[in-house]
Amino acid sequence: MKYSLNSLLLEDEEETPIEPAETPNTPPGTISRDEAKQLIKETKGKIFTVTFIKKDGSERTMNARLGVKVYLKGGQLAYDAESKGLLPVFDMQIGGEKGYRMINLNTILSLKIGGNTYTVQ
Repeated sequence: MKYSLNSLLLEDEEETPIEPAETPNTPPGTISRDEAKQLIKETKGKIFTVTFIKKDGSERTMNARLGVKVYLKGGQLAYDAESKGLLPVFDMQIGGEKGYRMINLNTILSLKIGGNTYTVQ
């Protein structure tokens, strides 16, 4: 299925242009996992890049966005993702109905938001 990047909808919004997140005020460098989580939430649906360790032990780098709802078919997750240290995102490289992924917040290695790159410890 083909899709238009310009038609990905965020919750409670109409069409939102796809663009990178603004550069945060937090200077680049080493940050904690809690700081990384906060910076991701502050992207407000704009694109960021994250590198983390997947459940199978492999490393993954993903360009992602929060809040994309366009392909959801209703219902809710059967578990509380946040209590398991997971963050649901939309993988911009996969896109479409299969673009939804989970980031394990406990295994984030690095994060790039706007012009800043962070190492997460």
